[in-house]
Amino acid sequence: MMRQLAIFIYRIIIQIYALGIRFASFFSPKAGLWVSGRTHLFKELKTAFETENAPIIWMHCASLGEFEQGRPLIEQFKIGYPNYKILLTFFSPSGYEIRKNYPLADYVFYLPLDTPKNANQFLTIVQPALVFFIKYEFWYFYLNELQKRKIKHYLIAGVFRDNQFFFKKFAKWYLGVIQGFDYLFLQDEPSKKLLGLHGINNCEVAGDPRIDRVVAIASEPKSIPEIERFKANRNLLIIGSAHLKDLQIFFDVLSEISDKNDLKNWRFLIAPHEIDDRSIQQLETLSTRTTYRFSEKNRPISFNENAIFILDTIGQLSASYQYADAVFIGGGFDKSIHNILEPAVFGIPIAFGPKYHRFAEAVDLINTNGAFCVQSTTDWIFWFEQLQTVKNRTEIGAICKKYTWQNKGATKQIINYLNKKNILNSI
Repeated sequence: MMRQLAIFIYRIIIQIYALGIRFASFFSPKAGLWVSGRTHLFKELKTAFETENAPIIWMHCASLGEFEQGRPLIEQFKIGYPNYKILLTFFSPSGYEIRKNYPLADYVFYLPLDTPKNANQFLTIVQPALVFFIKYEFWYFYLNELQKRKIKHYLIAGVFRDNQFFFKKFAKWYLGVIQGFDYLFLQDEPSKKLLGLHGINNCEVAGDPRIDRVVAIASEPKSIPEIERFKANRNLLIIGSAHLKDLQIFFDVLSEISDKNDLKNWRFLIAPHEIDDRSIQQLETLSTRTTYRFSEKNRPISFNENAIFILDTIGQLSASYQYADAVFIGGGFDKSIHNILEPAVFGIPIAFGPKYHRFAEAVDLINTNGAFCVQSTTDWIFWFEQLQTVKNRTEIGAICKKYTWQNKGATKQIINYLNKKNILNSI
């Protein structure tokens, strides 16, 4: 009885969430995309899959960061198992809108809302042979339906903390679908120990496949002539995936230290998290310096002495870190930081805001002095002053590079497990 009541409440919460998104769509373009992307979703799914006879590997990601964790697996599936078709789904517009044309996925869709009807209808249409959920995606009705149908499903790059909802005494009904995964590939040992305490032992620590992705990028980095020209012979500080709060504190720092000589040797590149015109204009308003947009076709041959370069396009940020001498990663003053592995693999000193504890790599690099947590303008100035010597930058950056290269290999470990169990060949 209690279980049925809890599931009923969960369904109500999901419906309230959907109503909230619909209301927000009148004011928020992102919420609008969430709604419009699901308007004719089942009709589009039926059209796409009605003549499909190949076995389907379905991979679901919440957003762009989780996609980068699943991407190395998709690449390996395409190389080693070309008879499979890949279905990639996203929950968030920030993932779907950027990767809806990802060439290695045969199908890319939004995930319908987590209801019993939607889960049943979705799986009936798609008929996946194999399913991979990335990191935190634990949608109850989808997992329950997969388990009813005995479709093999796996968690990739899982991270578990004891404050998560399904570890509470009242949520054992939800923990049941977590226990139902065929296997869980985890990022760290604490997650494995925690699962063991709750009777989940069909798991292993494989690490984060995203590290394999950034190592591949760093092994063959693509040159970006515009950034090379902008940097010239100066040091370059990149503010990557910057939110408004990150930018406000950054420009406060610039105003405090603009009269110092050490700034003359530095140039600044900002890659905002949101690249719509309104967000870029807001950034430009904050700056007291001349700004240039990467997307501008009529950029000057020589940049102003105090110029700030705005990377307002998609696809260049990860490669741009090869030119950096220091990197500040955004998001840490809002919900959580963005990808710090992309600069770390190039051996670059990194800083970020205080909300980083959900990411094992951030915690590890803080603990080994490869990264620095900024909570105020005073912290930022202190961090920046430590980076004025090549010796300091090199020593700190070496910690970051060593961390990434020593922790690669998650993708190979996962593929080896699937091969050993004959998972891919038996379907």
